[in-house]
Amino acid sequence: MIVTEYGTIVTTALYRPELPMTNEYPPLYQEITRRIVAAADPVKMILFGFQARGTAHAGSDLDLLVIERDLVSARQEAIRLRRLLRDLDIPIDIIVVAQSFPWHP
Repeated sequence: MIVTEYGTIVTTALYRPELPMTNEYPPLYQEITRRIVAAADPVKMILFGFQARGTAHAGSDLDLLVIERDLVSARQEAIRLRRLLRDLDIPIDIIVVAQSFPWHP
């Protein structure tokens, strides 16, 4: 697990191609990662928000930042990825940015 603090935001890298997938994450995170990697081949996926900080409660959503190599429309890609995950029993917010986006971690 890679945890980085940017100001007050704690993030956890769920997926980086150069690192092997492990079983250290809960099964739900593994399933989300499997689906997004199969559909989008991202450069990196980062969990942030309450789930990353470990302060989630029953109504907390899952916040994901997905960084992709080539991106035509971040909005359309976020919608497409959300549809892949809609059957999971947790609200999920997905932000998609291009690898060339100037501030990505």
